[in-house]
Amino acid sequence: MYLGDGYIERHPRTSRLTIYLNRNRPDIIRSCAAAMFVVLPERRVGLVKHGENCIYVSSYSRAWLRLFPQHGPGPKHTRAIVLEPWQGALVRLHPMNFVRGCIESDGCRHRRIVNGKDYPTCSFDNRSEDILTLFTWACGLIGIPALGLPRRSRRVSWTNR
Repeated sequence: MYLGDGYIERHPRTSRLTIYLNRNRPDIIRSCAAAMFVVLPERRVGLVKHGENCIYVSSYSRAWLRLFPQHGPGPKHTRAIVLEPWQGALVRLHPMNFVRGCIESDGCRHRRIVNGKDYPTCSFDNRSEDILTLFTWACGLIGIPALGLPRRSRRVSWTNR
């Protein structure tokens, strides 16, 4: 979820990981908060209302910068996003969690009608070609062919047929 709607803010003695989420999806908010707690159980996780339809989930720790070395100045689509070897190994072990996190932050689930049949479909939209490439790679790891090429489109989707 960090690669989608998250960012890390540096403070003098710590850093804060913040992930913005739709307040109408309490299941995703709970899942995000639980994941932060599992990774750093000694740190509190805060939920803060931000505007009419947004809640952000955040936690303070110096460890966030080590756990997300992709952090850097400017928007994610303007800098290289490459997984560290240990991060790639985790995605290979749990590719569905990576795909789900991408969809829950910068994607959507919807229905697609093909020849009169109704299929569940997911789409993922991101401005970073690197993040789109990682998403497409993780989809391949779970045997889901991603439609749309990151070099030609910002959107990647699949239909479960």
